Amino acid sequence: MLKLKVLPIAIVFMAFLNSCSQRIADLTTVSTRDLDDRKTHVLLERYVKGTDSSIDNILFIGPWSSPDIEDAIDDAVREVPGGEYMKNVVIRERRWGFLLMSFRTFTVEGDVYGIAPSEKSN
Repeated sequence: MLKLKVLPIAIVFMAFLNSCSQRIADLTTVSTRDLDDRKTHVLLERYVKGTDSSIDNILFIGPWSSPDIEDAIDDAVREVPGGEYMKNVVIRERRWGFLLMSFRTFTVEGDVYGIAPSEKSN
């Protein structure tokens, strides 16, 4: 008897809670600022993740704000001290909603590179 009461509630809940994720891009190298090519760059850390999220709309009104891929890249690079840019980057977008609100997130994953420690003082 309890299962018959829970099943409709679960179906309604699942109808209002949904999610979708897709891979947007695979990039060899990405940076949000100018790089000094005269210096030697080295791998600082592998598989670093950065995100940027926002509320997409409320009560079907919106978008209120928009996540930014550039902010997600900056978030990942800032995770590593001395980070300058990323290589082997995967960018994903995820959208999910609950009742009358929806959210959107960009996730950036990749390897962070920076200036070799011996060249930082130059």
